Amino acid sequence: MKTINIREIQFNSFSRKVICYGQLKTKNLAIDSSIELDFSGLNRMLGILGEVLPHVSLYDLIQEDNQDNETYYRINLDAHDVPPLDLGHFTQNGFPTLKISA
Repeated sequence: MKTINIREIQFNSFSRKVICYGQLKTKNLAIDSSIELDFSGLNRMLGILGEVLPHVSLYDLIQEDNQDNETYYRINLDAHDVPPLDLGHFTQNGFPTLKISA
């Protein structure tokens, strides 16, 4: 099973993609990596994070930065104990395959 320990989520107001940074794990291999999701994948991920971090308001963690008429958003999860998330949650049920980068 492939999992990722999410540390940070980034997206902006002009893109259709969300980039999630963390540590990708499969069996004995663990590498710092990122996954690229669409916004429906982000909604699924935020739902899962809301379940595993019930004491945290994800909305309060969103940091906003405006540059050149564009808005950039960042959710930093370093200070929270986020369990590994199964990548299968983001590739099943007919949803598009996610993109993994090393």
